[in-house]
Amino acid sequence: MQKDDFETEQQSQPKSSNLSRTRQKQIQKELVKRYGAKTLKLAWFLIPLVILAAAYLKSEPAQTVADKPRSASAVTTAAPVKKVAITTTTTLAAITSTTIGKPVVEKEATETIFFLGLGNTSFGGQVSEMIKDKGIEEPFSDISTVLKNGDVVLGNLESALAPGTSPSDDKSYYMRGAPEAAKGMKAAGINLVSLANDRIMYFGGNGLRSTINALNQAGIASTGAGNNSREAYTSKIITVKGKKVALLAFSDVTADGELATSDKAGTAGFPERNEISAIIREAAKGSDYLIISCHWGEEFGDAIGESQRKFARKAIDAGADIIMGHHPHAMHGIELYNGKLIAYSMGDFIFAPGAIDYNETFILKLSLAKGMIVGAEVVPVVIDYNGKPSIAAGCAATSILKKLRDMSEPYGTVVNILGDTAQVH
Repeated sequence: MQKDDFETEQQSQPKSSNLSRTRQKQIQKELVKRYGAKTLKLAWFLIPLVILAAAYLKSEPAQTVADKPRSASAVTTAAPVKKVAITTTTTLAAITSTTIGKPVVEKEATETIFFLGLGNTSFGGQVSEMIKDKGIEEPFSDISTVLKNGDVVLGNLESALAPGTSPSDDKSYYMRGAPEAAKGMKAAGINLVSLANDRIMYFGGNGLRSTINALNQAGIASTGAGNNSREAYTSKIITVKGKKVALLAFSDVTADGELATSDKAGTAGFPERNEISAIIREAAKGSDYLIISCHWGEEFGDAIGESQRKFARKAIDAGADIIMGHHPHAMHGIELYNGKLIAYSMGDFIFAPGAIDYNETFILKLSLAKGMIVGAEVVPVVIDYNGKPSIAAGCAATSILKKLRDMSEPYGTVVNILGDTAQVH
């Protein structure tokens, strides 16, 4: 029925008042039947056309904006598109402003080395008692999941790992750990330690040899002390993802008579500038990344000496990539220099704090790739009365990160707080 027919039929029908309800329903059904059939026929005719059109469009290559034809006026008036040159930089500030805290590009992830830097670690005193009660892995139980994400995990071992349970004095009691503690360090993820400090020699040459032997058996590399000066001043290299990561360690606070000599065990001190530059250059030449551990500064002090800054910069100029400081038992600021990083003091890590002010610290997480530091992050840590560290959260995390931010600001370093962590650039 065409539209004209429909109107004619409507006009020819009596008004609804004179028409029975039954007849009205019959007319409605007839109309639906007639128009429904016509609509169905039209649909069967259009569907094949739609399918053919879709197939044709799919076969045509997509046009980019550059491929699309433009009018003559558009061609002559449109500004030329400039290609932006992508340049590389070795300055950490420029790199980390966009990459810090973000995953490395997947195709380069296998090349990236994740470095974790820790503070002072001592297995004496309350920590020793904790290990006796709960086992060698207990001091790390709240933090090992973070450490195991690192490829290179460096700490400063500030207690000899020597047998004996009857300390001769209080100082020895707090600075002696059981040799088995090395296994706990390894199980937690630590694979590199500095021995250059003022406490590693509390038990003499025999205590040092016991410590190095325990570390070797656990599979932990160490340097900064040895049977002679050659061992103490030689860099220790570990190979990670095909790259050589080297460690040199020096102590500026070693007691008289405890420095290594050509024929006596001891620690590595701070040599004369010309000597240390040569040592660093040699270590840098044989490695892809060079870390220098520095035991320096004033114990329990909060100031960074100008001599520390000069030494750190001199070391970087000679080839160092990372400077890790400790000794004051409190965290100090971070400085960036020529794309390299200086952490002046990491504070304590596993260490029974002498006061509440020294129970705050952090883990420094660095991403190393293509010979550069491409990311730096800070994870705040709190230490309980027994010397056990755990990841800080909430107000505790914010407090630590704000302190580190304020300490680093004088050196032009930005500590960007993002929740319970922070980015450094």
